[in-house]
Amino acid sequence: MDVFTGKRQVRMMRRVTFIWILFFLIGLQLYAQRISNVRFEPFGRAIRIHYTLSRLPFDSFAALNLFVSTNGGESFIGPLVQVQGEIGKVAGNGEKSVVWQVMDEIGRLEGQIVFELRGEVVKEKQKAENILMYNVSGSSCFGLMYGRVARWGGYVRGKTNFSFDNAPYTCDNSGIFSYEGENDFYIVDKASKRSRLGITGGVLFRPAGCLYLYAGAGYGYRRLMWHAETFDYLSEQRTGDLWAINTSNSADGVEAELGGIFRYKKLAVSLGVNTVGFSFFEVNGAIGLFF
Repeated sequence: MDVFTGKRQVRMMRRVTFIWILFFLIGLQLYAQRISNVRFEPFGRAIRIHYTLSRLPFDSFAALNLFVSTNGGESFIGPLVQVQGEIGKVAGNGEKSVVWQVMDEIGRLEGQIVFELRGEVVKEKQKAENILMYNVSGSSCFGLMYGRVARWGGYVRGKTNFSFDNAPYTCDNSGIFSYEGENDFYIVDKASKRSRLGITGGVLFRPAGCLYLYAGAGYGYRRLMWHAETFDYLSEQRTGDLWAINTSNSADGVEAELGGIFRYKKLAVSLGVNTVGFSFFEVNGAIGLFF
């Protein structure tokens, strides 16, 4: 007699679930505690098994097979084929479920029943993606970063404030160096201007699904220029003006940077720090898209 017919289906399934099934064993040839929170329930003529998959790397999947024993785990039947759901190639962490059509595969289920999940972690080759980001910082209002990355990759970045001015004189906070005026003097006023340019390139690395790290170097400068008016010694009449680069607050040479890019679906948000000549430091922010 088919034990899964009519009203006896529920009663006999409960008997299988709560009396004949003495324990439920999860054996997974992965890292410890990859499978947890295991539970099962009657599901019509089948058994539905729930489990939680965790700590699976973003660039890997779990290749799982389901086995069953009717003698307390001394020997197993499988891998079972009448299964549907999250079995076989399983990607991503979280709650999973498998439905086993027990009556279609082995008929009656009697004895000391043990289920076992066997599998391995398989690393997938990551597909390379492009990333384009708009960059801003305290000294530059415009910047672009382009990169291409799978697990590893590279990028180039340019930034500027669209001011490329230079000055014939240099100064510090105490005055102008080597001023050439013989018959006049100067007075530094409050006017100033800044020039910024940076061109860098480097390495991208993806340690986790939502996180990328970058580090790079190149050439850059940040110039702070002070304005001064010149006056004749005798008449004290204004004779002209000049600009001088403040060397105490300017830098020119090797530019280095590092930071992180945080990903949500196709959206990318970046935060990092860079230096020019290890004398000028600033924070960078960027937003962009993966494509």
